[in-house]
Amino acid sequence: RHDINTYNEEFVKKFASIFLNYSACIGMELVNTKDNRTHNDRYLYDEVMKILAPQGINMFVFCEDDAHDFGDCDRNAQYFIMPSNDKESKNIEKSMKNGEFYTSSKNSKNAYELGDGFVAEGNYPSITRVVTDDATSQIRVTVKDATKARMVADGALIETYDIDTKENTVIFDLNNYEEKIGGYVRIYFTGAGGIT
Repeated sequence: RHDINTYNEEFVKKFASIFLNYSACIGMELVNTKDNRTHNDRYLYDEVMKILAPQGINMFVFCEDDAHDFGDCDRNAQYFIMPSNDKESKNIEKSMKNGEFYTSSKNSKNAYELGDGFVAEGNYPSITRVVTDDATSQIRVTVKDATKARMVADGALIETYDIDTKENTVIFDLNNYEEKIGGYVRIYFTGAGGIT
């Protein structure tokens, strides 16, 4: 919705109950088509994760074209990390259930992300590697075609890094944010081609 106040406490609890009651529900849409009607979905995601994460439930995210015409295509994408894409192996299903994918969009209407007047040019920011290190409490993400890296924890932006568009490895050291992280972190990248 345009109005963020639509997502009041009662609405958020009802939405969270879907994931609490139905294990087949593994994720929600963060960007739909041009992000015009539902540009507060990232806010809704963060509010719902504040309820789910402490209960050990992770909610994955999707970005969809919602294409009704050919011209509606190539606004959003999912990139599944898998050894092959064939029907017999069910790799896409496995990747989806395990969260072995990331999403990208050319649209993200919020001013703190891309802004309402943003026009994507070039490639989406792309992730080439993610390494989580439990021993050091670090998340290392290798990304290219991005100019900013951001980390959100429990609905609040806690870190922004400026990076160049070449391939970079950004290290998010969770030790530096112990007081700010409750149940989860969400990391996203922005660049000339959109948001990932």
